[in-house]
Parts: sequence; structure tokens; C-alpha cells
Amino acid sequence: MKVMDHTEYPKSLKSRTDAELLFISKDAKEAYKALPDGRNASYYCDVVCYVSMERKLRQRVKAIRARGGK
Repeated sequence: MKVMDHTEYPKSLKSRTDAELLFISKDAKEAYKALPDGRNASYYCDVVCYVSMERKLRQRVKAIRARGGK
């Protein structure tokens, strides 16, 4: 069974490109859909959640910078 490190995994996403994040999310969604009752289902849900959070954060930062903020 895969175990999510809820401290380190989100940090590891900071160095990923947007394309990598998209791929990771799609892959985790497919894995979950293939075996939604599997041993690793919650792990893949966590992956999707953390990737979504990172992508949303990047969108917000980009929007703030576009308005001249820091």
C-alpha cells in the first residue's frame, strides 16, 4: 500500500512544471478510476488534491502578478 507523506509531497510539487502537474493529476485520476476500492485509492485522491492545490496557487500568484502585485 502506498503511503502519502502529507508534508513532503506538496513541497515536491513546487519544482514540477505545469505540464508535469497536469500529467500527474491525469495519471492519478485514471489510477483511481481503475480501482476506486483499491488499497491505494486514498493515495491517488490525495495526489489529485495536492496537485489541484498547487495549480490553483500558481493561478492565483500569476493573477496577482498580472495586476502588479508581488
